[in-house]
Amino acid sequence: MLSKLAGAWVLLSASVGPGFAQSYSIITIAGTDHLRDGGPALSSLLRRPSAVAVDAGGNVYISDSDDARIR
Repeated sequence: MLSKLAGAWVLLSASVGPGFAQSYSIITIAGTDHLRDGGPALSSLLRRPSAVAVDAGGNVYISDSDDARIR
């Protein structure tokens, strides 16, 4: 799930099930709410990230529905 935390977009994941303790991982993968574009992923502008995909090479692609772009 993509969520905004402390001004940055983060990817949240959780593991829950029988015999499992609940755990969370918060990882900043890209984006800021400030107007920066054309630079490193952590400085890129994300207005409304809506999906994440990872290819076989480990590259992360983020769909930004407000900008109609894949970053």
